[in-house]
Amino acid sequence: MVVTDKLLLKKYFFLANGTDPDFDTWYQVTGFVSMFTYFILSLRYYSLYKKLIVQLVSYAEVVMYRWVRNFLMAFLIMLLVRVTFFILGEFFNLWYGDIWWYFMVFALIFYYIAITGYANSVETRYPSGPTSSVTSPPCCSSKEGRESMKTSIQKMRMSSIL
Repeated sequence: MVVTDKLLLKKYFFLANGTDPDFDTWYQVTGFVSMFTYFILSLRYYSLYKKLIVQLVSYAEVVMYRWVRNFLMAFLIMLLVRVTFFILGEFFNLWYGDIWWYFMVFALIFYYIAITGYANSVETRYPSGPTSSVTSPPCCSSKEGRESMKTSIQKMRMSSIL
């Protein structure tokens, strides 16, 4: 802040007009578009992962990563709350004190993600013993099987793109 204000701009920029530039509409919209884009891409990759993992391993329910699904749902709720307050802000003159609900929901979701992420790191179990040896799935043991699997993966990728 000192570098920008004193050295580069030679004037006060941060809070110069009494408001934080982070609350400018262009900045908020750009941040939301970025978060929404990452959400959509994450959802697509998770969907593709769910389709592929069932074909590759017999213990897919163990490595289905429900925590990723829960994280994406929490992230979606956070995005929806943000859109709600952004739309309300266009119709009503909302100040920081009026939108404290957004910050409370954001904090609760943040704590939910943090606590469940920690709990997941403690509880994650993978199959062990003779059943978890690293071998090729039956579909990939022959050249024809590998080619069939590659074709299936490419078809799923194309269908998820469209």
